[in-house]
Amino acid sequence: MGLITHGAILQNEVKGWPPKVLIGAGFDLVANAQWFANVGTPSTSATAVPSSGEAGLDAKFTEVIKTVTDAVDEGWRQRYTYADEPRIKSGESISALIWVATTDASDVTVKLINSSAEETAGVQVDTSGDWQLFLVEDHLCAGTYVDIQITKDATGTFYAGGPITVCIGTNAISLPPRGLVFRWRDPTQIEDWGAATVTVAFADEDVSAVTSNLAVIAKCVTNLVGNSGSFAYHVRRNGSAEAFGLGTRRARVTLSTTTDVAVGEFDVLLDDAQIFEHGLEEVVSGTMGSGATHLTGWWEWE
Repeated sequence: MGLITHGAILQNEVKGWPPKVLIGAGFDLVANAQWFANVGTPSTSATAVPSSGEAGLDAKFTEVIKTVTDAVDEGWRQRYTYADEPRIKSGESISALIWVATTDASDVTVKLINSSAEETAGVQVDTSGDWQLFLVEDHLCAGTYVDIQITKDATGTFYAGGPITVCIGTNAISLPPRGLVFRWRDPTQIEDWGAATVTVAFADEDVSAVTSNLAVIAKCVTNLVGNSGSFAYHVRRNGSAEAFGLGTRRARVTLSTTTDVAVGEFDVLLDDAQIFEHGLEEVVSGTMGSGATHLTGWWEWE
């Protein structure tokens, strides 16, 4: 838990910013289920982009969240469900801080809003080039969850960036990104590959029942037992387009006896529903003796 001072807890509650994935030219945080969701149906959902690639935007921050709206009051949100969060609870006062920029000088609205509809609007307190600093302070949580929500009052493009902060307390404080904590679990089988005889394409593996709703990275081990032919086990994050290859392979059993075992330990990024993808490749025609994947722990938002 973060440092407590004068009723505030100096712990950033924002999840997934900066993103845990290398963004390249752009990484859609909504489509990839990385802790952000749409408000309305913007034409470009909240997407992490390098500011250097955005014409006309002051490069105050290296990475920013870009959203393009085609109707009024569209944008993005992040939700904090009291039953899941370790600190944000009904009855607590929370505050938020975020830098926002638009390329056409139209207004944006920043607010904290409860599931029970009570809301607190942000106030612009500073300007730096294209960027405006908004504070939302002393919001009283109620209902079952609270959202931080950023929307554009007119159609067009807006950006969010910098050290986006949500924190416990009546004042907004700029804080470092939220960290992770490791949770150990005695090995729990999440997939039985059986005596496979064919390739099993990448498919979702939902580990929410054996981790937590705040889990970010799963730690697993896969065992493959030989029989005949050759089989390889592959892993990727949910939403990745990576095909079976050396980059996704975590274990391969090649020899032709049931005494031959391949073991692959791995960590894999989860989406915000605690899902990753894995599959089994028949490299050389045959029959695998047996195989299983077990979860042995996970990292979650602290």
